[in-house]
Amino acid sequence: MLMFRKVWSLAALVAVALLAGIAVYETSVFRDCYASETILQGGIRHQSYAFTKCLWHFIHEHHGPLTATATFLLAIFTTTLWWATRKLVKHAPQIERAYVSGGATIGLEPTGRPGEMRARWLVITVDNYGKTSVKRSYISRRQATASADRP
Repeated sequence: MLMFRKVWSLAALVAVALLAGIAVYETSVFRDCYASETILQGGIRHQSYAFTKCLWHFIHEHHGPLTATATFLLAIFTTTLWWATRKLVKHAPQIERAYVSGGATIGLEPTGRPGEMRARWLVITVDNYGKTSVKRSYISRRQATASADRP
């Protein structure tokens, strides 16, 4: 479906450009200018120069309607951008969410006996890398006691 839409959009754009080119070519302003320029310049070699010069002459002579047409097309394009953005804003709460991660670090210190260390401090971190806030339910703290089965 998307490929079908792209092909038709491209075909419509080419058709509009072709019709605009024919409309410009059929005007008396362009034809008179082009005929006089090809006679002055002479031959096929300078036809592109004559075409460009006469196109600019046409644009200068018809700048009012061309500006109105461009403004209308800009309004249509702006409307399509608004429509697409509106759909994205509706979809945004599904995409933007909290990305929570966490970890813990234990600081050790020597006990005085060779090779023995004991826990001195514990740091627990919880970070949110997402765009929405996180509701923290609770973090508990409790000191572990040494037992015979644990080193």
